[in-house]
Amino acid sequence: ASEEVTHLHHVNVVVPVGRSRPIAAFYRDVLGFRSISRPENDRAGEWLEMDDGTQLHLSERDGGPHPDQHFAVMVDDLSAVRVRLGECGAGFRLRRLQESS
Repeated sequence: ASEEVTHLHHVNVVVPVGRSRPIAAFYRDVLGFRSISRPENDRAGEWLEMDDGTQLHLSERDGGPHPDQHFAVMVDDLSAVRVRLGECGAGFRLRRLQESS
């Protein structure tokens, strides 16, 4: 068996208390994620999944998120996604990363 990491299972994003449902709706309606069940516990939140099985966990917590909190996804048609983001009023910022040498 290989000891290498084969793929990302999930990303946990902290969101303000009471905001996980509307944030989950954005990921479902605009970006095509689907809702999945989550374990019953005393914490509020939503779990979503992409077609490849990668999960996004939205966890409600008091306090603000770190200003650089983010995750990135790959898309087949960036132009089409930018149009959908614009139609729902979401901002988009293209940043080019410098390759390390």
